[in-house]
Amino acid sequence: MAFELFEKKAGVQGLAENQISVSKTSISFGQDFVAELRKGGYLEVYVDRINKQIGFRPVGKTISGYKVQVEKATSKRAYLSSSKVSSMIPKGKYIATFENGLIVINVPEILEEKKKSADIELLNK
Repeated sequence: MAFELFEKKAGVQGLAENQISVSKTSISFGQDFVAELRKGGYLEVYVDRINKQIGFRPVGKTISGYKVQVEKATSKRAYLSSSKVSSMIPKGKYIATFENGLIVINVPEILEEKKKSADIELLNK
């Protein structure tokens, strides 16, 4: 009988320094990215559907940015609480790299953005 490792659900515990963890309502960033995220306090999110990549650019307060949470000055973790963003990315842990000012992850697929029923009603009128 061949055994496969059953991966523990994504979470902040056990997150490596260069990993990003995606759950149903949030995205957690490993220690390698916290200093950059703390500087700006906000993230712009970029989607490359062709190459199946998601990019996060740390920015100052902006209309297009999502607020990043870093709990303490000494914290080694940061997170983005947004079900709108996390709903586009399959749940799990991803290795991330810095590329041209972006924190980039490769994903198996980019899911369609979930729309609220009120938004769907307006589109159908």
